Amino acid sequence: MKPWERAKQYHTEMWPNGSSFEALLGSCIQHGVVYSSDESFYLVQKCYWDGYKPFFYTDRHNGWFVHLASGSVKDILLKAPHALEYAVFQRHGLEKYHAYKFNKVKEKYGIVT
Repeated sequence: MKPWERAKQYHTEMWPNGSSFEALLGSCIQHGVVYSSDESFYLVQKCYWDGYKPFFYTDRHNGWFVHLASGSVKDILLKAPHALEYAVFQRHGLEKYHAYKFNKVKEKYGIVT
């Protein structure tokens, strides 16, 4: 199974009554970044992280919100369009947001900036 197929399967299982994978993909094509390779897949969007939650469609961006990702984390980090201060995400569809300093995550995976 390719990384995008795993991501689609995960999305469909986690949010059976939510927006479709195709709708999320279309939104990220229009407003974010889509990356797909044999090693990894991600849908991300710039956001402003205030320490509690992300805000989209602002003129201030200090983070990447990861809507969906699958595959090699190192490959995803290497293929990021550019570094912003934070990587923001939710785990397993839960309401709580998590944010990590983007460059610290890169260092953890041996990527020197």
